[in-house]
Amino acid sequence: MRLRISLLLAPVLLLAGAGAAQQPASDRALRDWGHSIGVLGYVYGAPLLELAIAEYGQTHGIARDMSGPRGVIAHGMGGRLPTHETRWLATPNPDVLHSSAWLDVEQQPYVLWIPPMDGHWYSVQFEDSFTNDVGYLSSRTFGSVGGWYLIAHESWAGERPPGVMDEIRIPTPIAWLLLRIAATPESEADLHARYQAHFKLVPLDVYARSPKAAALAGSQPQLAKPPVRATNESRGTLEAFRIIHHQLRRIGPRPGEQALLALFDRAGFGPNVEFEPAQLPGPLVDGLRGAARDAHKLIHELSFPLLTRNGWSPAPPALGAYGDDYLLRASSAASGIGASLPAEMTSIEASADRDGRPLDGRNDYVIRFEADALPPTDAFWSIAAYAAESRLLLDTRTGRYSIGSKTKGLRREPSGALEIFVSSAAPDAPARRANWLPVRIGPLLLVARIYQPQPAVLEGRYAMPPVISADN
Repeated sequence: MRLRISLLLAPVLLLAGAGAAQQPASDRALRDWGHSIGVLGYVYGAPLLELAIAEYGQTHGIARDMSGPRGVIAHGMGGRLPTHETRWLATPNPDVLHSSAWLDVEQQPYVLWIPPMDGHWYSVQFEDSFTNDVGYLSSRTFGSVGGWYLIAHESWAGERPPGVMDEIRIPTPIAWLLLRIAATPESEADLHARYQAHFKLVPLDVYARSPKAAALAGSQPQLAKPPVRATNESRGTLEAFRIIHHQLRRIGPRPGEQALLALFDRAGFGPNVEFEPAQLPGPLVDGLRGAARDAHKLIHELSFPLLTRNGWSPAPPALGAYGDDYLLRASSAASGIGASLPAEMTSIEASADRDGRPLDGRNDYVIRFEADALPPTDAFWSIAAYAAESRLLLDTRTGRYSIGSKTKGLRREPSGALEIFVSSAAPDAPARRANWLPVRIGPLLLVARIYQPQPAVLEGRYAMPPVISADN
């Protein structure tokens, strides 16, 4: 991974150094220099762009199934599980109720109320503007006790008030809160009413004045410093650099990245300059415009070969905690923000069967778990099916989008083995129909999710069983 990133960025940095030292005289040299720095800047800033697009869409009602102003917890799908109609996030997870909130923690700290969860699985994930997972309040980290928790910028110097159990510090001005609560189609309404609807977010000063009143306070949207305008059409265009520039100005340089951002300044979109394309040399703007187009394409096409076992590919171990792996960070953000740390939830994907043939709903498949080879988890596991190209859930008109340990009525063999049947037509045998994951004719993607995986998963010792074509 590191070698590939070095090979990608080395020519960019060489061109940048030469351009900065010699001040390119020709239009072509200036365009090439702008293109080189622009590619690097787009890769570096891709998570800033993607998070800005998501925030703008949700806070302005564009994401119809997940919308709400800053400072307010919004419930996805109106408190229902994702379906084939869900569009607000990539690869929708049909196992959990989702809620989302956008916070300007530089403007003010917040406190979050988590109701007692009675042993029910939940996860409150916090992402900074670079899509790094900077903290979790979850079954894994804090258990089911619930309570008030502080959410503050890393520079906040106040004292945690009495009654607040712990805190999450955010290194960037904007934080994204993503709540997940395990549910099934049979339990979603009850769990929304019992748990999801009782999560509460209030400004710290409201809580400090009266914790009892805070428990009854309504939503209080943040109105100052509205989100930067960012839409899906911004991707791959010069407009992307306007958004990246805006975000960089708010965040400032991170430790060890001052020299990198100085290069972005020289190209006109760094945090210490004003991004004014009309005031920049034409060849430089041409270079940046081409860089946005090419970098957007590169992020989506330059995929790294993952280690596969039995045809399944686990998510990279560094997912959610990227460090200086800018390319992985960009690729992950472009595929869909909100990636969990593997310790919280591990995702494993299969797009081909055991023999390497692409999965397609025209065929029938079997996934057989021996009794001692079920996914090792401290919570639960599932397998969901998606359209391969769009990564959206499939409309099979059955209401079943995933199957796993929480599915009622699964049939096991006397040995304890469990077979999952993947097909577009319902199996005739009742036992097989109970273990049926319905799909649709067309290219498929299967995603296995293991919640609170045990060490065997995290250390790579566990392997999902292969997807076997029924033709074999």
